[in-house]
Amino acid sequence: AERCVRIVRTFLSMARDRPLELEAVAVADLVGAAVEAFQAGDTGGIRIGTDVEPFLPDLMIDEVQIVQVLTNLITNAQHAMNGPGGEVVITAVPGPDAGRVRLRVSDNGPGVPDDIAGRIFDPLFTTKTAGKGTGVGLALCQRIVIAHGGAIKLDRQVAKGASFVIDLPVAQ
Repeated sequence: AERCVRIVRTFLSMARDRPLELEAVAVADLVGAAVEAFQAGDTGGIRIGTDVEPFLPDLMIDEVQIVQVLTNLITNAQHAMNGPGGEVVITAVPGPDAGRVRLRVSDNGPGVPDDIAGRIFDPLFTTKTAGKGTGVGLALCQRIVIAHGGAIKLDRQVAKGASFVIDLPVAQ
């Protein structure tokens, strides 16, 4: 019953569709806010590293929502690694297209198995045990990023762990 309540609350939150509060945000500040938000809770012993290229242009984003996306990706990595010794690295570089910045959240965990990689952004899909996950986290992340005019994907080219790539528009 408690799991159902959490799922319904999440869907109601998604359905409210509050307007984006876009503002110019420095990439280093965004990454720092996400790391700080994650470290305010139980980190499970994982380490977080950052590598933000200097002189990146500001992003035009709703900072609260994009921090939520990054925090969710870090938390998913923590759960996948299931214990101390894990590491998450957040990098930021110029995007492949002009007017974009590319964020990458990578971990040294077990990675995403090929047989489920195509489903991870599906609403209600989860690999977590009952009561541990609702299956709306990555679907919500994708929805938030797309609402910002960006894109998010799982990078299948990494040898170990999982790596999510997010491209977001810069402030004009």
